[in-house]
Amino acid sequence: MTRLLLVSEDPSSAAAPAALLRGEGYDARVASFGDAVPELAEHGADLVLLDVARIERRGLELCRIMRGRRGVGIIVVSARAAEDDVLLALEHGADDCVIRPLGTRELVARIRAVLRRRPGTTGNRLPAVIAAGPVALDPAARTATVTGERVELAGKEFRLLEAFVRNAGRTLPREQLLASVWDGVAGDSNTLNVHIKRLRDKIEPEPAAPRHLLTVRGVGYQFLPYPPDDRSARDVVTVLRAALTWQLPPDGWLLLDGLTEQLDAVLRDGDRERLGLLHQRIELLAPGDSPRVDSCPPALQHRIVALIARAERVDGAAT
Repeated sequence: MTRLLLVSEDPSSAAAPAALLRGEGYDARVASFGDAVPELAEHGADLVLLDVARIERRGLELCRIMRGRRGVGIIVVSARAAEDDVLLALEHGADDCVIRPLGTRELVARIRAVLRRRPGTTGNRLPAVIAAGPVALDPAARTATVTGERVELAGKEFRLLEAFVRNAGRTLPREQLLASVWDGVAGDSNTLNVHIKRLRDKIEPEPAAPRHLLTVRGVGYQFLPYPPDDRSARDVVTVLRAALTWQLPPDGWLLLDGLTEQLDAVLRDGDRERLGLLHQRIELLAPGDSPRVDSCPPALQHRIVALIARAERVDGAAT
């Protein structure tokens, strides 16, 4: 799994971006300016996101030091920067420099672009990382995470979960699973039952009442990343109204801005699974203990109010 290190003057403000990036299938950690170099030396990273209020001497020096670690990509994210500041960041070793606000999709695209350009990083195998709902798998490294937490899987458990993630939402017959995971020589199909139970113990919040890995009676099994009954447009209205009253750090509003862009498309398409995903991600941004907070920017307020009205219409049509 691709490893990201989010370095910020205020680490608490980076918690929400890190959570969202984990949702995109990355192993994202957070460090302060003072802890960044020791953290990088001890645990390594494929790419560093260096978040600075403005591009100045302290951030530039940190960028230069981290550039000394071979193979590490660096993206500087700044709230304010003139053209000369961007050039300074690039001259001090940054691979890219972006100015807030930017949406989540743009940030992920820039991360992938930098990793592709840097030889020797796991960015060269990004497509191998697959994710569906709370589960993210790296088949090459044989690693798995559930809601960002590492889980240990035996060989057949990993292959079985990989089959479900690659075919999320589809019903997979028992015979197909036995043929693909056990090469058709599993013997008694009770073997499959045992492995399904073990997977549920590891990926389900309540294994006795599974909500992701479901039995399709008489056929096989189905993996639902975000069960459609999890969230409705009414729930989205509730969290958006709450967001209008939040006090968030700048990065929080930046991330919410990107999520509202995605929500706009999802409400048009009527994709209930993605609606559930976005609801969960917006909830992750709920205010924490960061001392650097602001009210919702006016432009974002207008967008949220418009989305609330649209979600109410969608909910009314559904009922």
